[in-house]
Amino acid sequence: MRPAAHSERMTVARNAATSYGVRVARGVSLLLLTPFLYRQLGAGGFGTWSVMFVITTVLSLLEIGFSAGARKYVAELHASGRRRELETTIHAAVVLMAVLGAVSAALCAAVGVFGSGIAGDGLEGAFRTGMLVLAAAALLRLPWVAYGSALLGYQRWDLWNLAELVNIVGFALGAVVALTAGAGLVGLSVAYGCAAVLSAVLMPLMLRRVRQPGQVVGVRRRTGSVRSVLSR
Repeated sequence: MRPAAHSERMTVARNAATSYGVRVARGVSLLLLTPFLYRQLGAGGFGTWSVMFVITTVLSLLEIGFSAGARKYVAELHASGRRRELETTIHAAVVLMAVLGAVSAALCAAVGVFGSGIAGDGLEGAFRTGMLVLAAAALLRLPWVAYGSALLGYQRWDLWNLAELVNIVGFALGAVVALTAGAGLVGLSVAYGCAAVLSAVLMPLMLRRVRQPGQVVGVRRRTGSVRSVLSR
């Protein structure tokens, strides 16, 4: 077997194995964490957290849509060796995801401030504070996710999955610590937000490992034309 073909098969196998591993980890986490959350939060608190979780999940669909476009162009430019355009595309994606993060944060904050009536009885204040925490997490997380899209463009799903595993395990551990300490919905929101931000911050660090020396992407370098990405 030629070295190139062997390397390609190993990459596919590694990506597939880690993808299944993340799915198993998420399933096990939900299976074990859900009854714990219900016991600690009670029916009203668990229902309120479910609403908060659904809101963040819906907003994450925006993240998925934008990152898929960046991933496509990164893959094409990397395959054709167009490094200058690749740099421009990644930096433009960071700017776009930062704007999307601001939009998501504004929506979360608006729901928290004006929609606290959907929270359980006596939980309006915790709901409002928790949504503001999740808004801050969205604002901090999304710019870094652009680098995760670049990882996927390089076909490094294994590193993306590693970041997702940090998110899953980090939230599970943080939730146990927060609720055991009596922090309630606010503590749970902090655990969720910290895990999400930490997993995203790992993505540019991982991207450094797959890029050639001298081609490391920096946050403060020229961002390129956002319009060129939008018009594609």
